[in-house]
Amino acid sequence: MRLHISVSALAGLVACSDYSFHGKQGSNQDQVDDTVPAITVSPDPVDFGIVYEAGTVDKLVTIENPGDAELQIAAVRIDGPSVFTVTIPEAEVVPPGGQTTLTVSFSAGSSTSDHTGRLEVSSNASNRPTASVDLQAAVEMLDTGEGEPGPDESTECTCPDGFEPIEGDDETCFRETETPATPTGEVVEVCAISPYFAYGNYGAKYPGGGVQQDTYWGQNDGVANGRLNSTGVWGCSSPGSTTAGSQPVGSWVGFSVCVDVVSDGDYLLGLGGDNRVRFSVDGALVMAQSDDHTRNFNYWHMHALSLTAGTHIIDVEGYNAGSIAAFGAELAGPFAADSLVDDDAMIAADYAGHIVWATSDAIGNAFPLGDTVGWECPDGTELEGCEEPTCLEREEVPCVDIAVP
Repeated sequence: MRLHISVSALAGLVACSDYSFHGKQGSNQDQVDDTVPAITVSPDPVDFGIVYEAGTVDKLVTIENPGDAELQIAAVRIDGPSVFTVTIPEAEVVPPGGQTTLTVSFSAGSSTSDHTGRLEVSSNASNRPTASVDLQAAVEMLDTGEGEPGPDESTECTCPDGFEPIEGDDETCFRETETPATPTGEVVEVCAISPYFAYGNYGAKYPGGGVQQDTYWGQNDGVANGRLNSTGVWGCSSPGSTTAGSQPVGSWVGFSVCVDVVSDGDYLLGLGGDNRVRFSVDGALVMAQSDDHTRNFNYWHMHALSLTAGTHIIDVEGYNAGSIAAFGAELAGPFAADSLVDDDAMIAADYAGHIVWATSDAIGNAFPLGDTVGWECPDGTELEGCEEPTCLEREEVPCVDIAVP
């Protein structure tokens, strides 16, 4: 399902498995152990060098565990411009002395510019729970020496009926045809969750470790308040029900949302889920919590990102490993560009007064279930659309003639 929301984009979701191990009653205390995990991330910096043409460059990043206990990777995120993106690590648990990898990508535009950012990896390491490395890249567009055509070199493309000329191409015409997409599996209605006291009971948590606790963000008072209880959704427990259930178990659930951002600027993302959650903008992963730890729903996790004016596609996915399930997210903004630089700036921002989208907006709509279940299109077409998924077929034919004035 793709919904269209006017203003901005994003979301999150998850669930919990063996609660005798994960402390379903809201406790996050770890057992005392003589062995501890550690983390190193290399290389530092991740240098993409100078890129001379538009395109994407990939770099492999290694996460090592020099400690003597299992390293659990909880989240990876990019702090910086959207030209940098990151994949989920190959392994979420790294044994002592072992390592895993992930890929950071840089997408070069068509103008000369320099870019910097930071890759942050959160884990259970005792030496530094959040490890980070710098990202850097430069773009230099080369002068090809090709000038604009002179007055006697201009051409005109004449297209067959129903076709239009391709901008910048004097020899080809195109036509696009839309047909409805079909679901590939079960589709369920979105319902509000039943409030649960452990959802957000530790409040809002910021990237630098800052925490806010009150009735708005959530507090450990045995009362079901906080943002996850306000915005949380899951599939309805049964047809016609108004509350969410817990199925499916062991399967990702999610939907796409198209959001119109009215202006460039910084935005605040808040999300949480019982248990796993991952969130992407325009196909690029922004944040992922890939373990089943209760911190994923005990806190309302905050993240700052920059968005440009225009329509963005937000993909929200969550995973229920057992028992009850919930996921929720909100987007607030816009705030001044480069203003959300640290925890203090994020806490000072008027989040509540600038919410432009929330997962609760999807209540009453439907989403597909399963790792690969979603919407499908016939061969030769592509999935498109925000209001309703459609299949887009594009045909290209040569111009009828090329005239030289």
